[in-house]
Amino acid sequence: MAWALRDGEPWLVRIEGDDGRPAGCGFLVTPVLLLTCAHVVTGALGVSEYSENGPRGPLWVVRHGTRDRLATQVVPGGWVPLRESSGDLALLSLDLPLGTPPRIGTARIGDPVRVLTPDAGLPGVVDALPGVDEPDSWGRLAFRAATPEPGSSGSPVVDDEGAVVGLFTAVDSPSGLRDTGRFLPLSTAMERIPVPSPRPTGPQRRPNDGLTLRERGELVEALLAVPVMHDPSAFELLTRELRHEDPVVAGLRGGMPSSRLRALELVRLLMDHPDGLRLLVEVLRAFEPGSSAVEAFATLVDKVAAPSLLLAHERGTLHRLLARAEPADTRVLLERARGLEGRGTPPALLDFVAGLADTVPGEVGAELDTWRRSVATRLGVEPPRARTTEPPVLVIGVDPVAQVPGTYDVTVSARATDGTTTSLATHDRLSREELRTVIAPELHRLLAQQAVPSGPAGRVEFILPFRLLDDLQVEEWDIGDGGVRRPLGAHHTVVVRAAELQDRESLRWRWQERWSRLKETPPAEREPVWLDGADGRVLLLDAEETTFRSSGDPVAACLLQGIPVVIWSKGASPETEEELTDLARTVPLEGIPEAVRSLRSRQRTTGARERVGLLFADPEHSLPDGRR
Repeated sequence: MAWALRDGEPWLVRIEGDDGRPAGCGFLVTPVLLLTCAHVVTGALGVSEYSENGPRGPLWVVRHGTRDRLATQVVPGGWVPLRESSGDLALLSLDLPLGTPPRIGTARIGDPVRVLTPDAGLPGVVDALPGVDEPDSWGRLAFRAATPEPGSSGSPVVDDEGAVVGLFTAVDSPSGLRDTGRFLPLSTAMERIPVPSPRPTGPQRRPNDGLTLRERGELVEALLAVPVMHDPSAFELLTRELRHEDPVVAGLRGGMPSSRLRALELVRLLMDHPDGLRLLVEVLRAFEPGSSAVEAFATLVDKVAAPSLLLAHERGTLHRLLARAEPADTRVLLERARGLEGRGTPPALLDFVAGLADTVPGEVGAELDTWRRSVATRLGVEPPRARTTEPPVLVIGVDPVAQVPGTYDVTVSARATDGTTTSLATHDRLSREELRTVIAPELHRLLAQQAVPSGPAGRVEFILPFRLLDDLQVEEWDIGDGGVRRPLGAHHTVVVRAAELQDRESLRWRWQERWSRLKETPPAEREPVWLDGADGRVLLLDAEETTFRSSGDPVAACLLQGIPVVIWSKGASPETEEELTDLARTVPLEGIPEAVRSLRSRQRTTGARERVGLLFADPEHSLPDGRR
């Protein structure tokens, strides 16, 4: 055989649930899409293996030969559920490209193949294939020696040219012998899922070209809400009517056992034909007059079939940049960009990208700015002006109320780069429990609506008394809505300043002296040190002239010695500690808050649950005047 198992093969992955337990395998069919078995997904999520609809829940993929863990989800329309003798296919999407997919080939009876599991390539022969009218039925493999172990479902079946010809589903033992297995041939299975194909660009581009995978999936889901799709007899009448108007529907195969397959096939045939989807709407209206489901499908067709503002390559470039800008919440940015694409003159999308380019540091921000200027030039519109000033800092000050122990006064302010502050809100006598429940929703409102003067907040800064530094866990506050969790510290640069450093004159000179020394020391000359304490470990950028007791609280010891920058983490893995140490040795002082935010964002993408806090007390920035 020309093919051989190689470590780190980028298109072979394991599928895991949120608990980290492997449920099966999968493989790439595009750089951001992968195939696996439906029962692997349901097993990872702990739901019925015969689930008719693609389940939602935390899913993860781990590349073969690595420990890389990436979030994934079932693509709308990419679900063929497990049945007694057919189905068992799921299409999953990734936010970031994972690698180059393998070639797709055709299985033939008698061909030698291998089932490529994470442990070995197991030899076998294609023993049987489904009939031409059974596109989602299983073929059979006869194994020459060993059979795949449990957890191998979803592995690719590879021919002697290295092309993937099938999806292994399970070992089959009708006679009690573990020498046969079943698989889905990809030559027919790939036609049943909305995997994108290359699309033309430029003047010859048709209205439906450039539909995203999500849009195709949404069309399928909306079509499934129409009753005629679930009645085989009525569906046959529907296709006859369509054939009279559009010959392309003659390619629709009959006898498909499920309404989902019928919807997938119909959308696949009509989406590449000018006005094909609108023709389907008119025929559905004749079959289901006054149906709200038909009108909902019609509204979606009008939306996705409208001429696009962006060319296909422009959309692809933007999606890749959005994924790099915010790995933890790429889907939210993609939905926002999609919703803004056709709005406004000049397009609102360009304003959105311009604002994002201002807040994303480094190379990605520069590439976003280049992208929006290029698109603006092609459209003949004036590009949005780049922001010339840094965005303000959102400052939340929390002060104990001396007269009422256990309560706190809170001020929310915006601090501009020139030092001026604007009061945004105040809250009196909140209990410790109320601090999160009252302040987190207000932060969501201020950040989501960009209610901060002169633009969105560049970072969020908390001024907390020492006793609250660890208890509040402000970087974990959820500022999401609609059931989507958005930890504050993964989406915004969040730092904590200890009130004691601000208020005690005895600490001020040490604080300012240590800050000046940090500023003057190049990152490469720092000697970061990890210190153990009774309640976790802390990383210091500068441990010179400091003393600590291993039984004490390391953060308290840092404050008492005027240390202005402290990174702490509870239960950090050796890999996270190494990454934080590298950060301390390489990142300039002013870039540390954003570097910590980026690390939190990556941790959320990979499913890590380690908490990373940052004490960053910059004496060169004064506190808001309204702090009480």
